[in-house]
Amino acid sequence: MLKRIVLAISSLLPVITAGCASVEINDTIFPNGACLTKIRYELPKIMPNATISNATPFILPSGNGWKTEKSVKNNQEITTATRMIQPGETIENDIHLQNMDPKTGKTTPYLANTVKIERLSGNRLKYIETLHWVGPKDAHFMEMDQKSLKELKALLPANLATDENVRKLTHNTVKLIWKAIFGPGEPLLPVLLMQPQLAEHRLNQRIGNAMIESLKETFGKKLTADQRIQLVRSIFKVAKETGDANANQIKSPQNDNSSGNLCALYYTIKMPGKVLATNGEIDNITGEVYWGVYDAAAMPGDVSLYAICQVAK
Repeated sequence: MLKRIVLAISSLLPVITAGCASVEINDTIFPNGACLTKIRYELPKIMPNATISNATPFILPSGNGWKTEKSVKNNQEITTATRMIQPGETIENDIHLQNMDPKTGKTTPYLANTVKIERLSGNRLKYIETLHWVGPKDAHFMEMDQKSLKELKALLPANLATDENVRKLTHNTVKLIWKAIFGPGEPLLPVLLMQPQLAEHRLNQRIGNAMIESLKETFGKKLTADQRIQLVRSIFKVAKETGDANANQIKSPQNDNSSGNLCALYYTIKMPGKVLATNGEIDNITGEVYWGVYDAAAMPGDVSLYAICQVAK
């Protein structure tokens, strides 16, 4: 399973070295629940005198109050879109990405989103953005081959060694590992490219922690803390010794026939009061909340970014 995930991620690295599209989202939320959103879409040009506008991964928002500006700077194609989101309004697909088949020119959406600001009791506001994977993905992405399945079952206590428990454990672990690499949180993907040795140590640490969390989610109090640690050590040992018989069949999250780039998303949200809870990072100097995430993060399941604040009086 671990080799399966590493190979799927490794298949993305040539895409990154070829140039990575990016989206920067800056939102300012007002005490009445309105939000001024400013989105900057950046795409590297193939050559100084060439354009890839016709193959853009961005489906840009239009109509309903959107204002857009386009420019080229430092060999980057830049589009900026701004809009005021009204209190209680839900916005869809201001982050909407697509792949293009270079043979047919046909484009296929693969990532969409929704964003809204909710008013909660106690004069609080909640920002929530959800990323949805709407494109095709490897049907076997979350599964293990039969050999690995038997090995994992053999490591579990007899009363827990069922196919259903192994399936839950596998799926939970893949999701947690995927999050460590692609975000939200601090994605390890750039470190994998720039400092692979450092990334290996951090990945091992995060995988271990992720698997312990997965065991908690899957089995609860049926396993003690010591049993979880020993089980993770055993899984690591088996993974190192045996590898994965079907690893050469792994597909990357991007379609093989597409011209899509991996896309980096960076969010900065300014709340109108003290932040009470968030799954992002808080800048104590500016008071902003921020997230770094890659589009592939949503492949195993929806990714939600949220922040709750106490509105200043």
